[in-house]
Amino acid sequence: MANLLTPLLQFLLSGLDLALLYLRRCLFQILASAPLPHHVSFILDGNRRYARKYDLPPGDAHQTGFRNLVRILRYCAELGLPCVSIFAFSIDNFRRTPHEIATLMSLFREKLLALRDDIALLNDAGIRIHFIGDISLLDQDIRDLVLHLAEETKGNDRLDLLLCIAYSTRYEMVRGARGACEEVLARARGGGTAGGVTVADVEREMYLTGYPEPDLLVRTSGEWRMSNFVQWQSGGCMLHSPGCLWPELSLRHLVSAVVRFQRGRDYLRDARSKIWFYDRCDFKRS
Repeated sequence: MANLLTPLLQFLLSGLDLALLYLRRCLFQILASAPLPHHVSFILDGNRRYARKYDLPPGDAHQTGFRNLVRILRYCAELGLPCVSIFAFSIDNFRRTPHEIATLMSLFREKLLALRDDIALLNDAGIRIHFIGDISLLDQDIRDLVLHLAEETKGNDRLDLLLCIAYSTRYEMVRGARGACEEVLARARGGGTAGGVTVADVEREMYLTGYPEPDLLVRTSGEWRMSNFVQWQSGGCMLHSPGCLWPELSLRHLVSAVVRFQRGRDYLRDARSKIWFYDRCDFKRS
């Protein structure tokens, strides 16, 4: 009897998976009838609280969070979002306990190795990976994996995935300002007109140069703090903070965030146009 039930259950489950996939695609087609965000950012908040909530070791909670990240990225690709950024590890997180840092680095290493071994899955999905941040702070083997994945996926063009590791806005802004000053000085040395440092000069040196500014930033756990993430680029961005912890974020939360963006899109567009106008004005004191 058991021999008969096993294939029957497998058939029913496969049928259920296909039905859910069909319903999800129908839902995404409805969402895509209105403008979608060009860039969605995620702050993965709540892994440690998830561990405390369910009495799990922190490493297990981070593993659960990573599996949920894969699921959410699949939804984003199916929906047709062109760019997604993930705040995976802040420079500030190097202040955590050595044990937790080692656990996170081990998790990065394990998942990057898995991606390297299954690179065909990324290429089939059209996902191009970019690593944003000071990767020199990572272990050498992790840096090698990062560079390998970026190289192997550079030809994909369906979804740009920006993995922000060893990143913070303050670090990015200092780096951008330093690079802009060096560029101005180089122009002066070359006999050109140096002028002053402009917003455009700084932006050319930022990590996220060349990517669309975030339209929607989702931070889980009901927190409204930016936590030193994409603050330079998010002046005209909608913030969305569901009360769930990151490992609990689901399809309905993603759909809710996109619908909220679509409802407020005109207001956000006006706010962003004002920011762009003031950024590019050359104000002088009379």
